[in-house]
Amino acid sequence: MWRGWADTEPGEVLAVGSGWGALEVLRAQCKLPGTPFPESTLGAEQEPWLELLHSGAVPEPRRVGPPGPTLVARHWRDMLETAPARPVAEYHLGVAQWHAGDLAQAVRSWERGLELAPSRWPLLRCLAVADQESGHVERAADRYAEAFDDLCAERRDDGVVWGGVTAALGREAMGALLAAGRCAVARGVWERVHARTRASGRFRLLEAQLLLAEGDVAAARGVFEEGFEVADLREGDEALGELWASVAGSEPLPARYDFRMRP
Repeated sequence: MWRGWADTEPGEVLAVGSGWGALEVLRAQCKLPGTPFPESTLGAEQEPWLELLHSGAVPEPRRVGPPGPTLVARHWRDMLETAPARPVAEYHLGVAQWHAGDLAQAVRSWERGLELAPSRWPLLRCLAVADQESGHVERAADRYAEAFDDLCAERRDDGVVWGGVTAALGREAMGALLAAGRCAVARGVWERVHARTRASGRFRLLEAQLLLAEGDVAAARGVFEEGFEVADLREGDEALGELWASVAGSEPLPARYDFRMRP
């Protein structure tokens, strides 16, 4: 019964999605009267991909900022592979190649982009992740530290966009630096993260890990006693229990921190 209505244009539009559907309609030249994706939904995030679609090149941004989402479907990856090898194009190409499992080629794309990039931290962060995946702990720590330095020199304010990017990169950088035993550098990252970010549960957990790495067990336990909630903790993640055991010995993990998926 529904087939008779599938291609019927809707009467009253109650809601529309993001511009990504409209972008795909333009790329594939689809005619979808029953499920329209109006071009009016296209926004700033789709602009570089529209340019790639129409001109075959990814535009370099006019002002500094995070690189934006990457499209990783095969048809977009094919377009990126034939686009001029500019830094932002190489960044997106590397992400698409990484998603496709071509890790070595992704690293080569990011390294090419890094040679000419005015904004280095996105590419350095990608290379740091690749180093972690390949077991190069020290090199990953070096690249994360350099990426965070570059981000802090580039960020323009403490608003939502730059604050979110600083929090995300700072969290990853601190984890890599602590894994490499670089406590002093990790402390430097911590101090440059915005104050409201440091007050969040995830960063309170990082603070306790940093204090423990610095040898201040009492202060690390004090973070637990003050109380915090890690809203983005994965199911089964035992970071809270492991850290508690390091600061409290055989004392049982307080119930409010016990999210273990085992007895």
